[in-house]
Formats: sequence, C-alpha cells, structure tokens
Amino acid sequence: MDNYEFNLLSIGDQTGYTWEHGTYLAHRRETHFVINLYSVNNFFVEVWFNPEEIKINKIRSFKSRKCLEPYLDGIDLIIR
Repeated sequence: MDNYEFNLLSIGDQTGYTWEHGTYLAHRRETHFVINLYSVNNFFVEVWFNPEEIKINKIRSFKSRKCLEPYLDGIDLIIR
C-alpha cells in the first residue's frame, strides 16, 4: 500500500494498518495530544492521540522530510 491508498482508508482502517504494518519510531507532545510517529512502507504516519478523551483524533501520513523535523532531536533515522 502506498501513501495515496492509505489516505483513502477510514481512520479506523488507517489505525489498524499502521499498528499491523508500521514500525514505531518516536513520540512527541503537543497541547492536548501525544503524537506517535510510525514508519509504514515508504511513508510516515503520525497518530494524534488525546489521552484526556482516550481517543485518536487524527492520523496524518506524509513523505516529506520536513515533517520529520519535530522528531529529529529524539530519533536516529537513516533515510535512503
């Protein structure tokens, strides 16, 4: 599955696919969210979780290295 196909899935299917096929890389915090970063196939996925609501509010997939900047201080990546 590529990034385009992933974005066509429902949030529930995106979550399941990420947990089944993704590799956890890092997390960060932003306001009311814990954001977990995963590597899935040839793209990255952020899972935005609100611990107060115990709910995933958003899933964002991307390929851009610029979107990785908030994580770079906390992880070691080899990007080919």
